[in-house]
Amino acid sequence: MCHYHFMLPKYFRPKWVVFWIILFIIVGLLAWFGTTVLLYVRQIKNGTFDGASLSNNQQSLVPGAVPDSQKPQRDTYKVVTQDDPQVGPVQSKVTIVEFGDYECPFSKALAPIFRDVMKQYGDRVLFQYRDFPISDIHDQAQSAAEAAECVNNQNPVLYWQYHDLLYQNQDQLNPQAFESFARAVGVDMVSWKNCTESGQMKDEVLKDYQDAISAGVGGTPTIFINGVRIAGVIPKDRLIQVIEQLLSQ
Repeated sequence: MCHYHFMLPKYFRPKWVVFWIILFIIVGLLAWFGTTVLLYVRQIKNGTFDGASLSNNQQSLVPGAVPDSQKPQRDTYKVVTQDDPQVGPVQSKVTIVEFGDYECPFSKALAPIFRDVMKQYGDRVLFQYRDFPISDIHDQAQSAAEAAECVNNQNPVLYWQYHDLLYQNQDQLNPQAFESFARAVGVDMVSWKNCTESGQMKDEVLKDYQDAISAGVGGTPTIFINGVRIAGVIPKDRLIQVIEQLLSQ
């Protein structure tokens, strides 16, 4: 008697089946991610974007504030100013403005993402940082913001080094640290001390805070992409995808 052994084509053998399943999953995820980003961009452009779907929505909240996920998102806001720290072309088609608090742990989590993306796209995208010190829960936030604004008022280039030091040393913020960081970045200390001790930038920080409240900000970090409010920390890869899509429009 003859025995016939049926052999499965190699592409249907167990190890290949696993390979194809994994490949289909990866392709499907990439397609879903790409479609989702395109949807985000379309919604940002027409003002119907729900920012909670892009970020993790983790924030330090102003006491009594309504979480951003519970607010309607149907408006865009003009939050770019001429006097706040910024990098990038003023006429860029893409603007990203962050409202942050130097004592907020979630602002600290966003800081390296914001700075890395700024370095990557600073020649094509306008990035700006504005202050939203939540003094009710962060007792050094207002002073840190004023100290940083005094650096910016003297030398906008040195500001970003100072900004980074504040976030990198968040657990050590106090008047002595503010002065130490100012010396480290190389500002004129007499001018800087006159600025901080006189409260010269207090109104500037207050203006940022009031503008943020008017734009629906209730916690930090909050960023605005082309005027659309997004609360919480945005993953770097998603932020880059949105920027790329907006730049390509």
